[in-house]
Amino acid sequence: TPFELDGLSSGGVQVQYAGQTSNLYQLPVVPYHIEVLAVANADGAANSQSNPAAINSVITLYITGAGQTVPPSVDGAVNSTPNVTPAHAPTIQMNGPVEAPVFLGAALGQAAGIMQVNLWLPDPGPAVVDVVQFANSTGPPVPGTVIWVK
Repeated sequence: TPFELDGLSSGGVQVQYAGQTSNLYQLPVVPYHIEVLAVANADGAANSQSNPAAINSVITLYITGAGQTVPPSVDGAVNSTPNVTPAHAPTIQMNGPVEAPVFLGAALGQAAGIMQVNLWLPDPGPAVVDVVQFANSTGPPVPGTVIWVK
């Protein structure tokens, strides 16, 4: 949602098409609701079952929906510095334990609101995947993202 909705509890949606306007529909607004856009291995290649990340490497998650940032972001801008962080830092879990990111900030060259999270990928033991979850401000955690490891 647009950054201009920051701090509001609801926002109106209305469609205009071919000279006609729909009724105004009110929708709830939450401070943030994170979604994972992509996962990259340490070499920058996409993480997949056929291209798993190495144990004890750093993976990168590209996320959206982290809400307003510090300093505040504006709609339509491009991230020009990594020194922009979410106003409400998400809780990140991998296979249960809370993980501190190696880096959490704006993804350079991407649209404002796209954040980069670098996570160290510890040895998961006999497991073949790690599940990354982000705790949100309201509701249940975001469904886990599968990270393939070798």
